[in-house]
Amino acid sequence: MWPRCGRDLDELLFPGLSSLVVEELALADAVVRVRARSAGAEAPCPSCGTRSRRVHAWQLRHLSDLPVAGRPMAVELRVRRLVCTGRTCPQRTFREQVPLLAARYARRTVRLTGMIGQTAVRLAGRAGSAVLGLLGVTVSRSTVLRTLMTLPLPETTSPVPPVLSVDDVALCRGRRYMTMVIARARPRLRGAAHRTAR
Repeated sequence: MWPRCGRDLDELLFPGLSSLVVEELALADAVVRVRARSAGAEAPCPSCGTRSRRVHAWQLRHLSDLPVAGRPMAVELRVRRLVCTGRTCPQRTFREQVPLLAARYARRTVRLTGMIGQTAVRLAGRAGSAVLGLLGVTVSRSTVLRTLMTLPLPETTSPVPPVLSVDDVALCRGRRYMTMVIARARPRLRGAAHRTAR
């Protein structure tokens, strides 16, 4: 006999939202809308580290998440603005963060940002935006490139020359060009493919 669906189904379909309390799930205008709130009882103050559970107000965060069955998903997250109980803390109130879901001030979840970044590494701007659009994620090519620029550089096993020079050379003025890469430690020229003027 199959077990009853419940919280397990939520974790299966929405693994990024497992740290939240999902209050409502609806399909509106071909967008899966999730209304949720944070589940934590208390949160630390970012300035002094004092844990607080005294609620000052509630605020809404609107986040985009990975598509569900080809439909974009929007998360309306209610987070608490808490009062810092530290006597010497200069920060009176602070908003609780959900670091497993989204970074501070982010409008996309960590999972969606990771997917955009991995697509950007392989396809770059315009092509990455087109492929993401087919998957149900609507972003511009500028957003794809901006996400690519925030990614850390991969670890390399080959030694990087301490000084590198790059120069464009005209082979036939106005018609054919070549890019030269020169490593100063070992003065050896490496010419790139010839280009024609456009």
